[in-house]
Amino acid sequence: MSNDRPNSAVLADLIGDVIYAFLGTGLMVLGLLFIWAAFDNLLRYPSVGASLLTLFAAVVSFVLVGTGILVNPWTKRRLDRLHAPSTVGRARTVDERVVRPEERCTERCTACGDRVEAGLVRRRREEYVLFGVPLVTRSERFTHYCLDCATAELSGDDAVEAARDVDPSEFVLE
Repeated sequence: MSNDRPNSAVLADLIGDVIYAFLGTGLMVLGLLFIWAAFDNLLRYPSVGASLLTLFAAVVSFVLVGTGILVNPWTKRRLDRLHAPSTVGRARTVDERVVRPEERCTERCTACGDRVEAGLVRRRREEYVLFGVPLVTRSERFTHYCLDCATAELSGDDAVEAARDVDPSEFVLE
């Protein structure tokens, strides 16, 4: 993936995210107002008709709130990182992705200190999770590996394996 995206594409993505955020939040608020009005009606005029109306309103409200949650970019990013449903509390995850030469990465390799033109990036994330859904990201760290070190590590070289736990803040950029 290249960092050379046109400014118009970046702007369009930003505007799209803002629109989806407003839309998602609006649907959630509308759903909550809808169910509140239905229950208020049930409490004021208790009858079989009001009970059926409340049941219908509850179903419609559930659909509106659910759609609002799925449309909102903030919740979509959280739902993309789901853990096991039994996970509650602090969870640590590690993601990897390939760095391609066209990305023009300016970081240094965690293992050898050379500039990373192509290689591997690891993202370590510590999050607070409730029933598998990440609520808050406590910390996020990136470690970069040049192509030689990433290849050596993936093939099982012990020297690079020791560098996996090195804190990247120890390296000073020249």
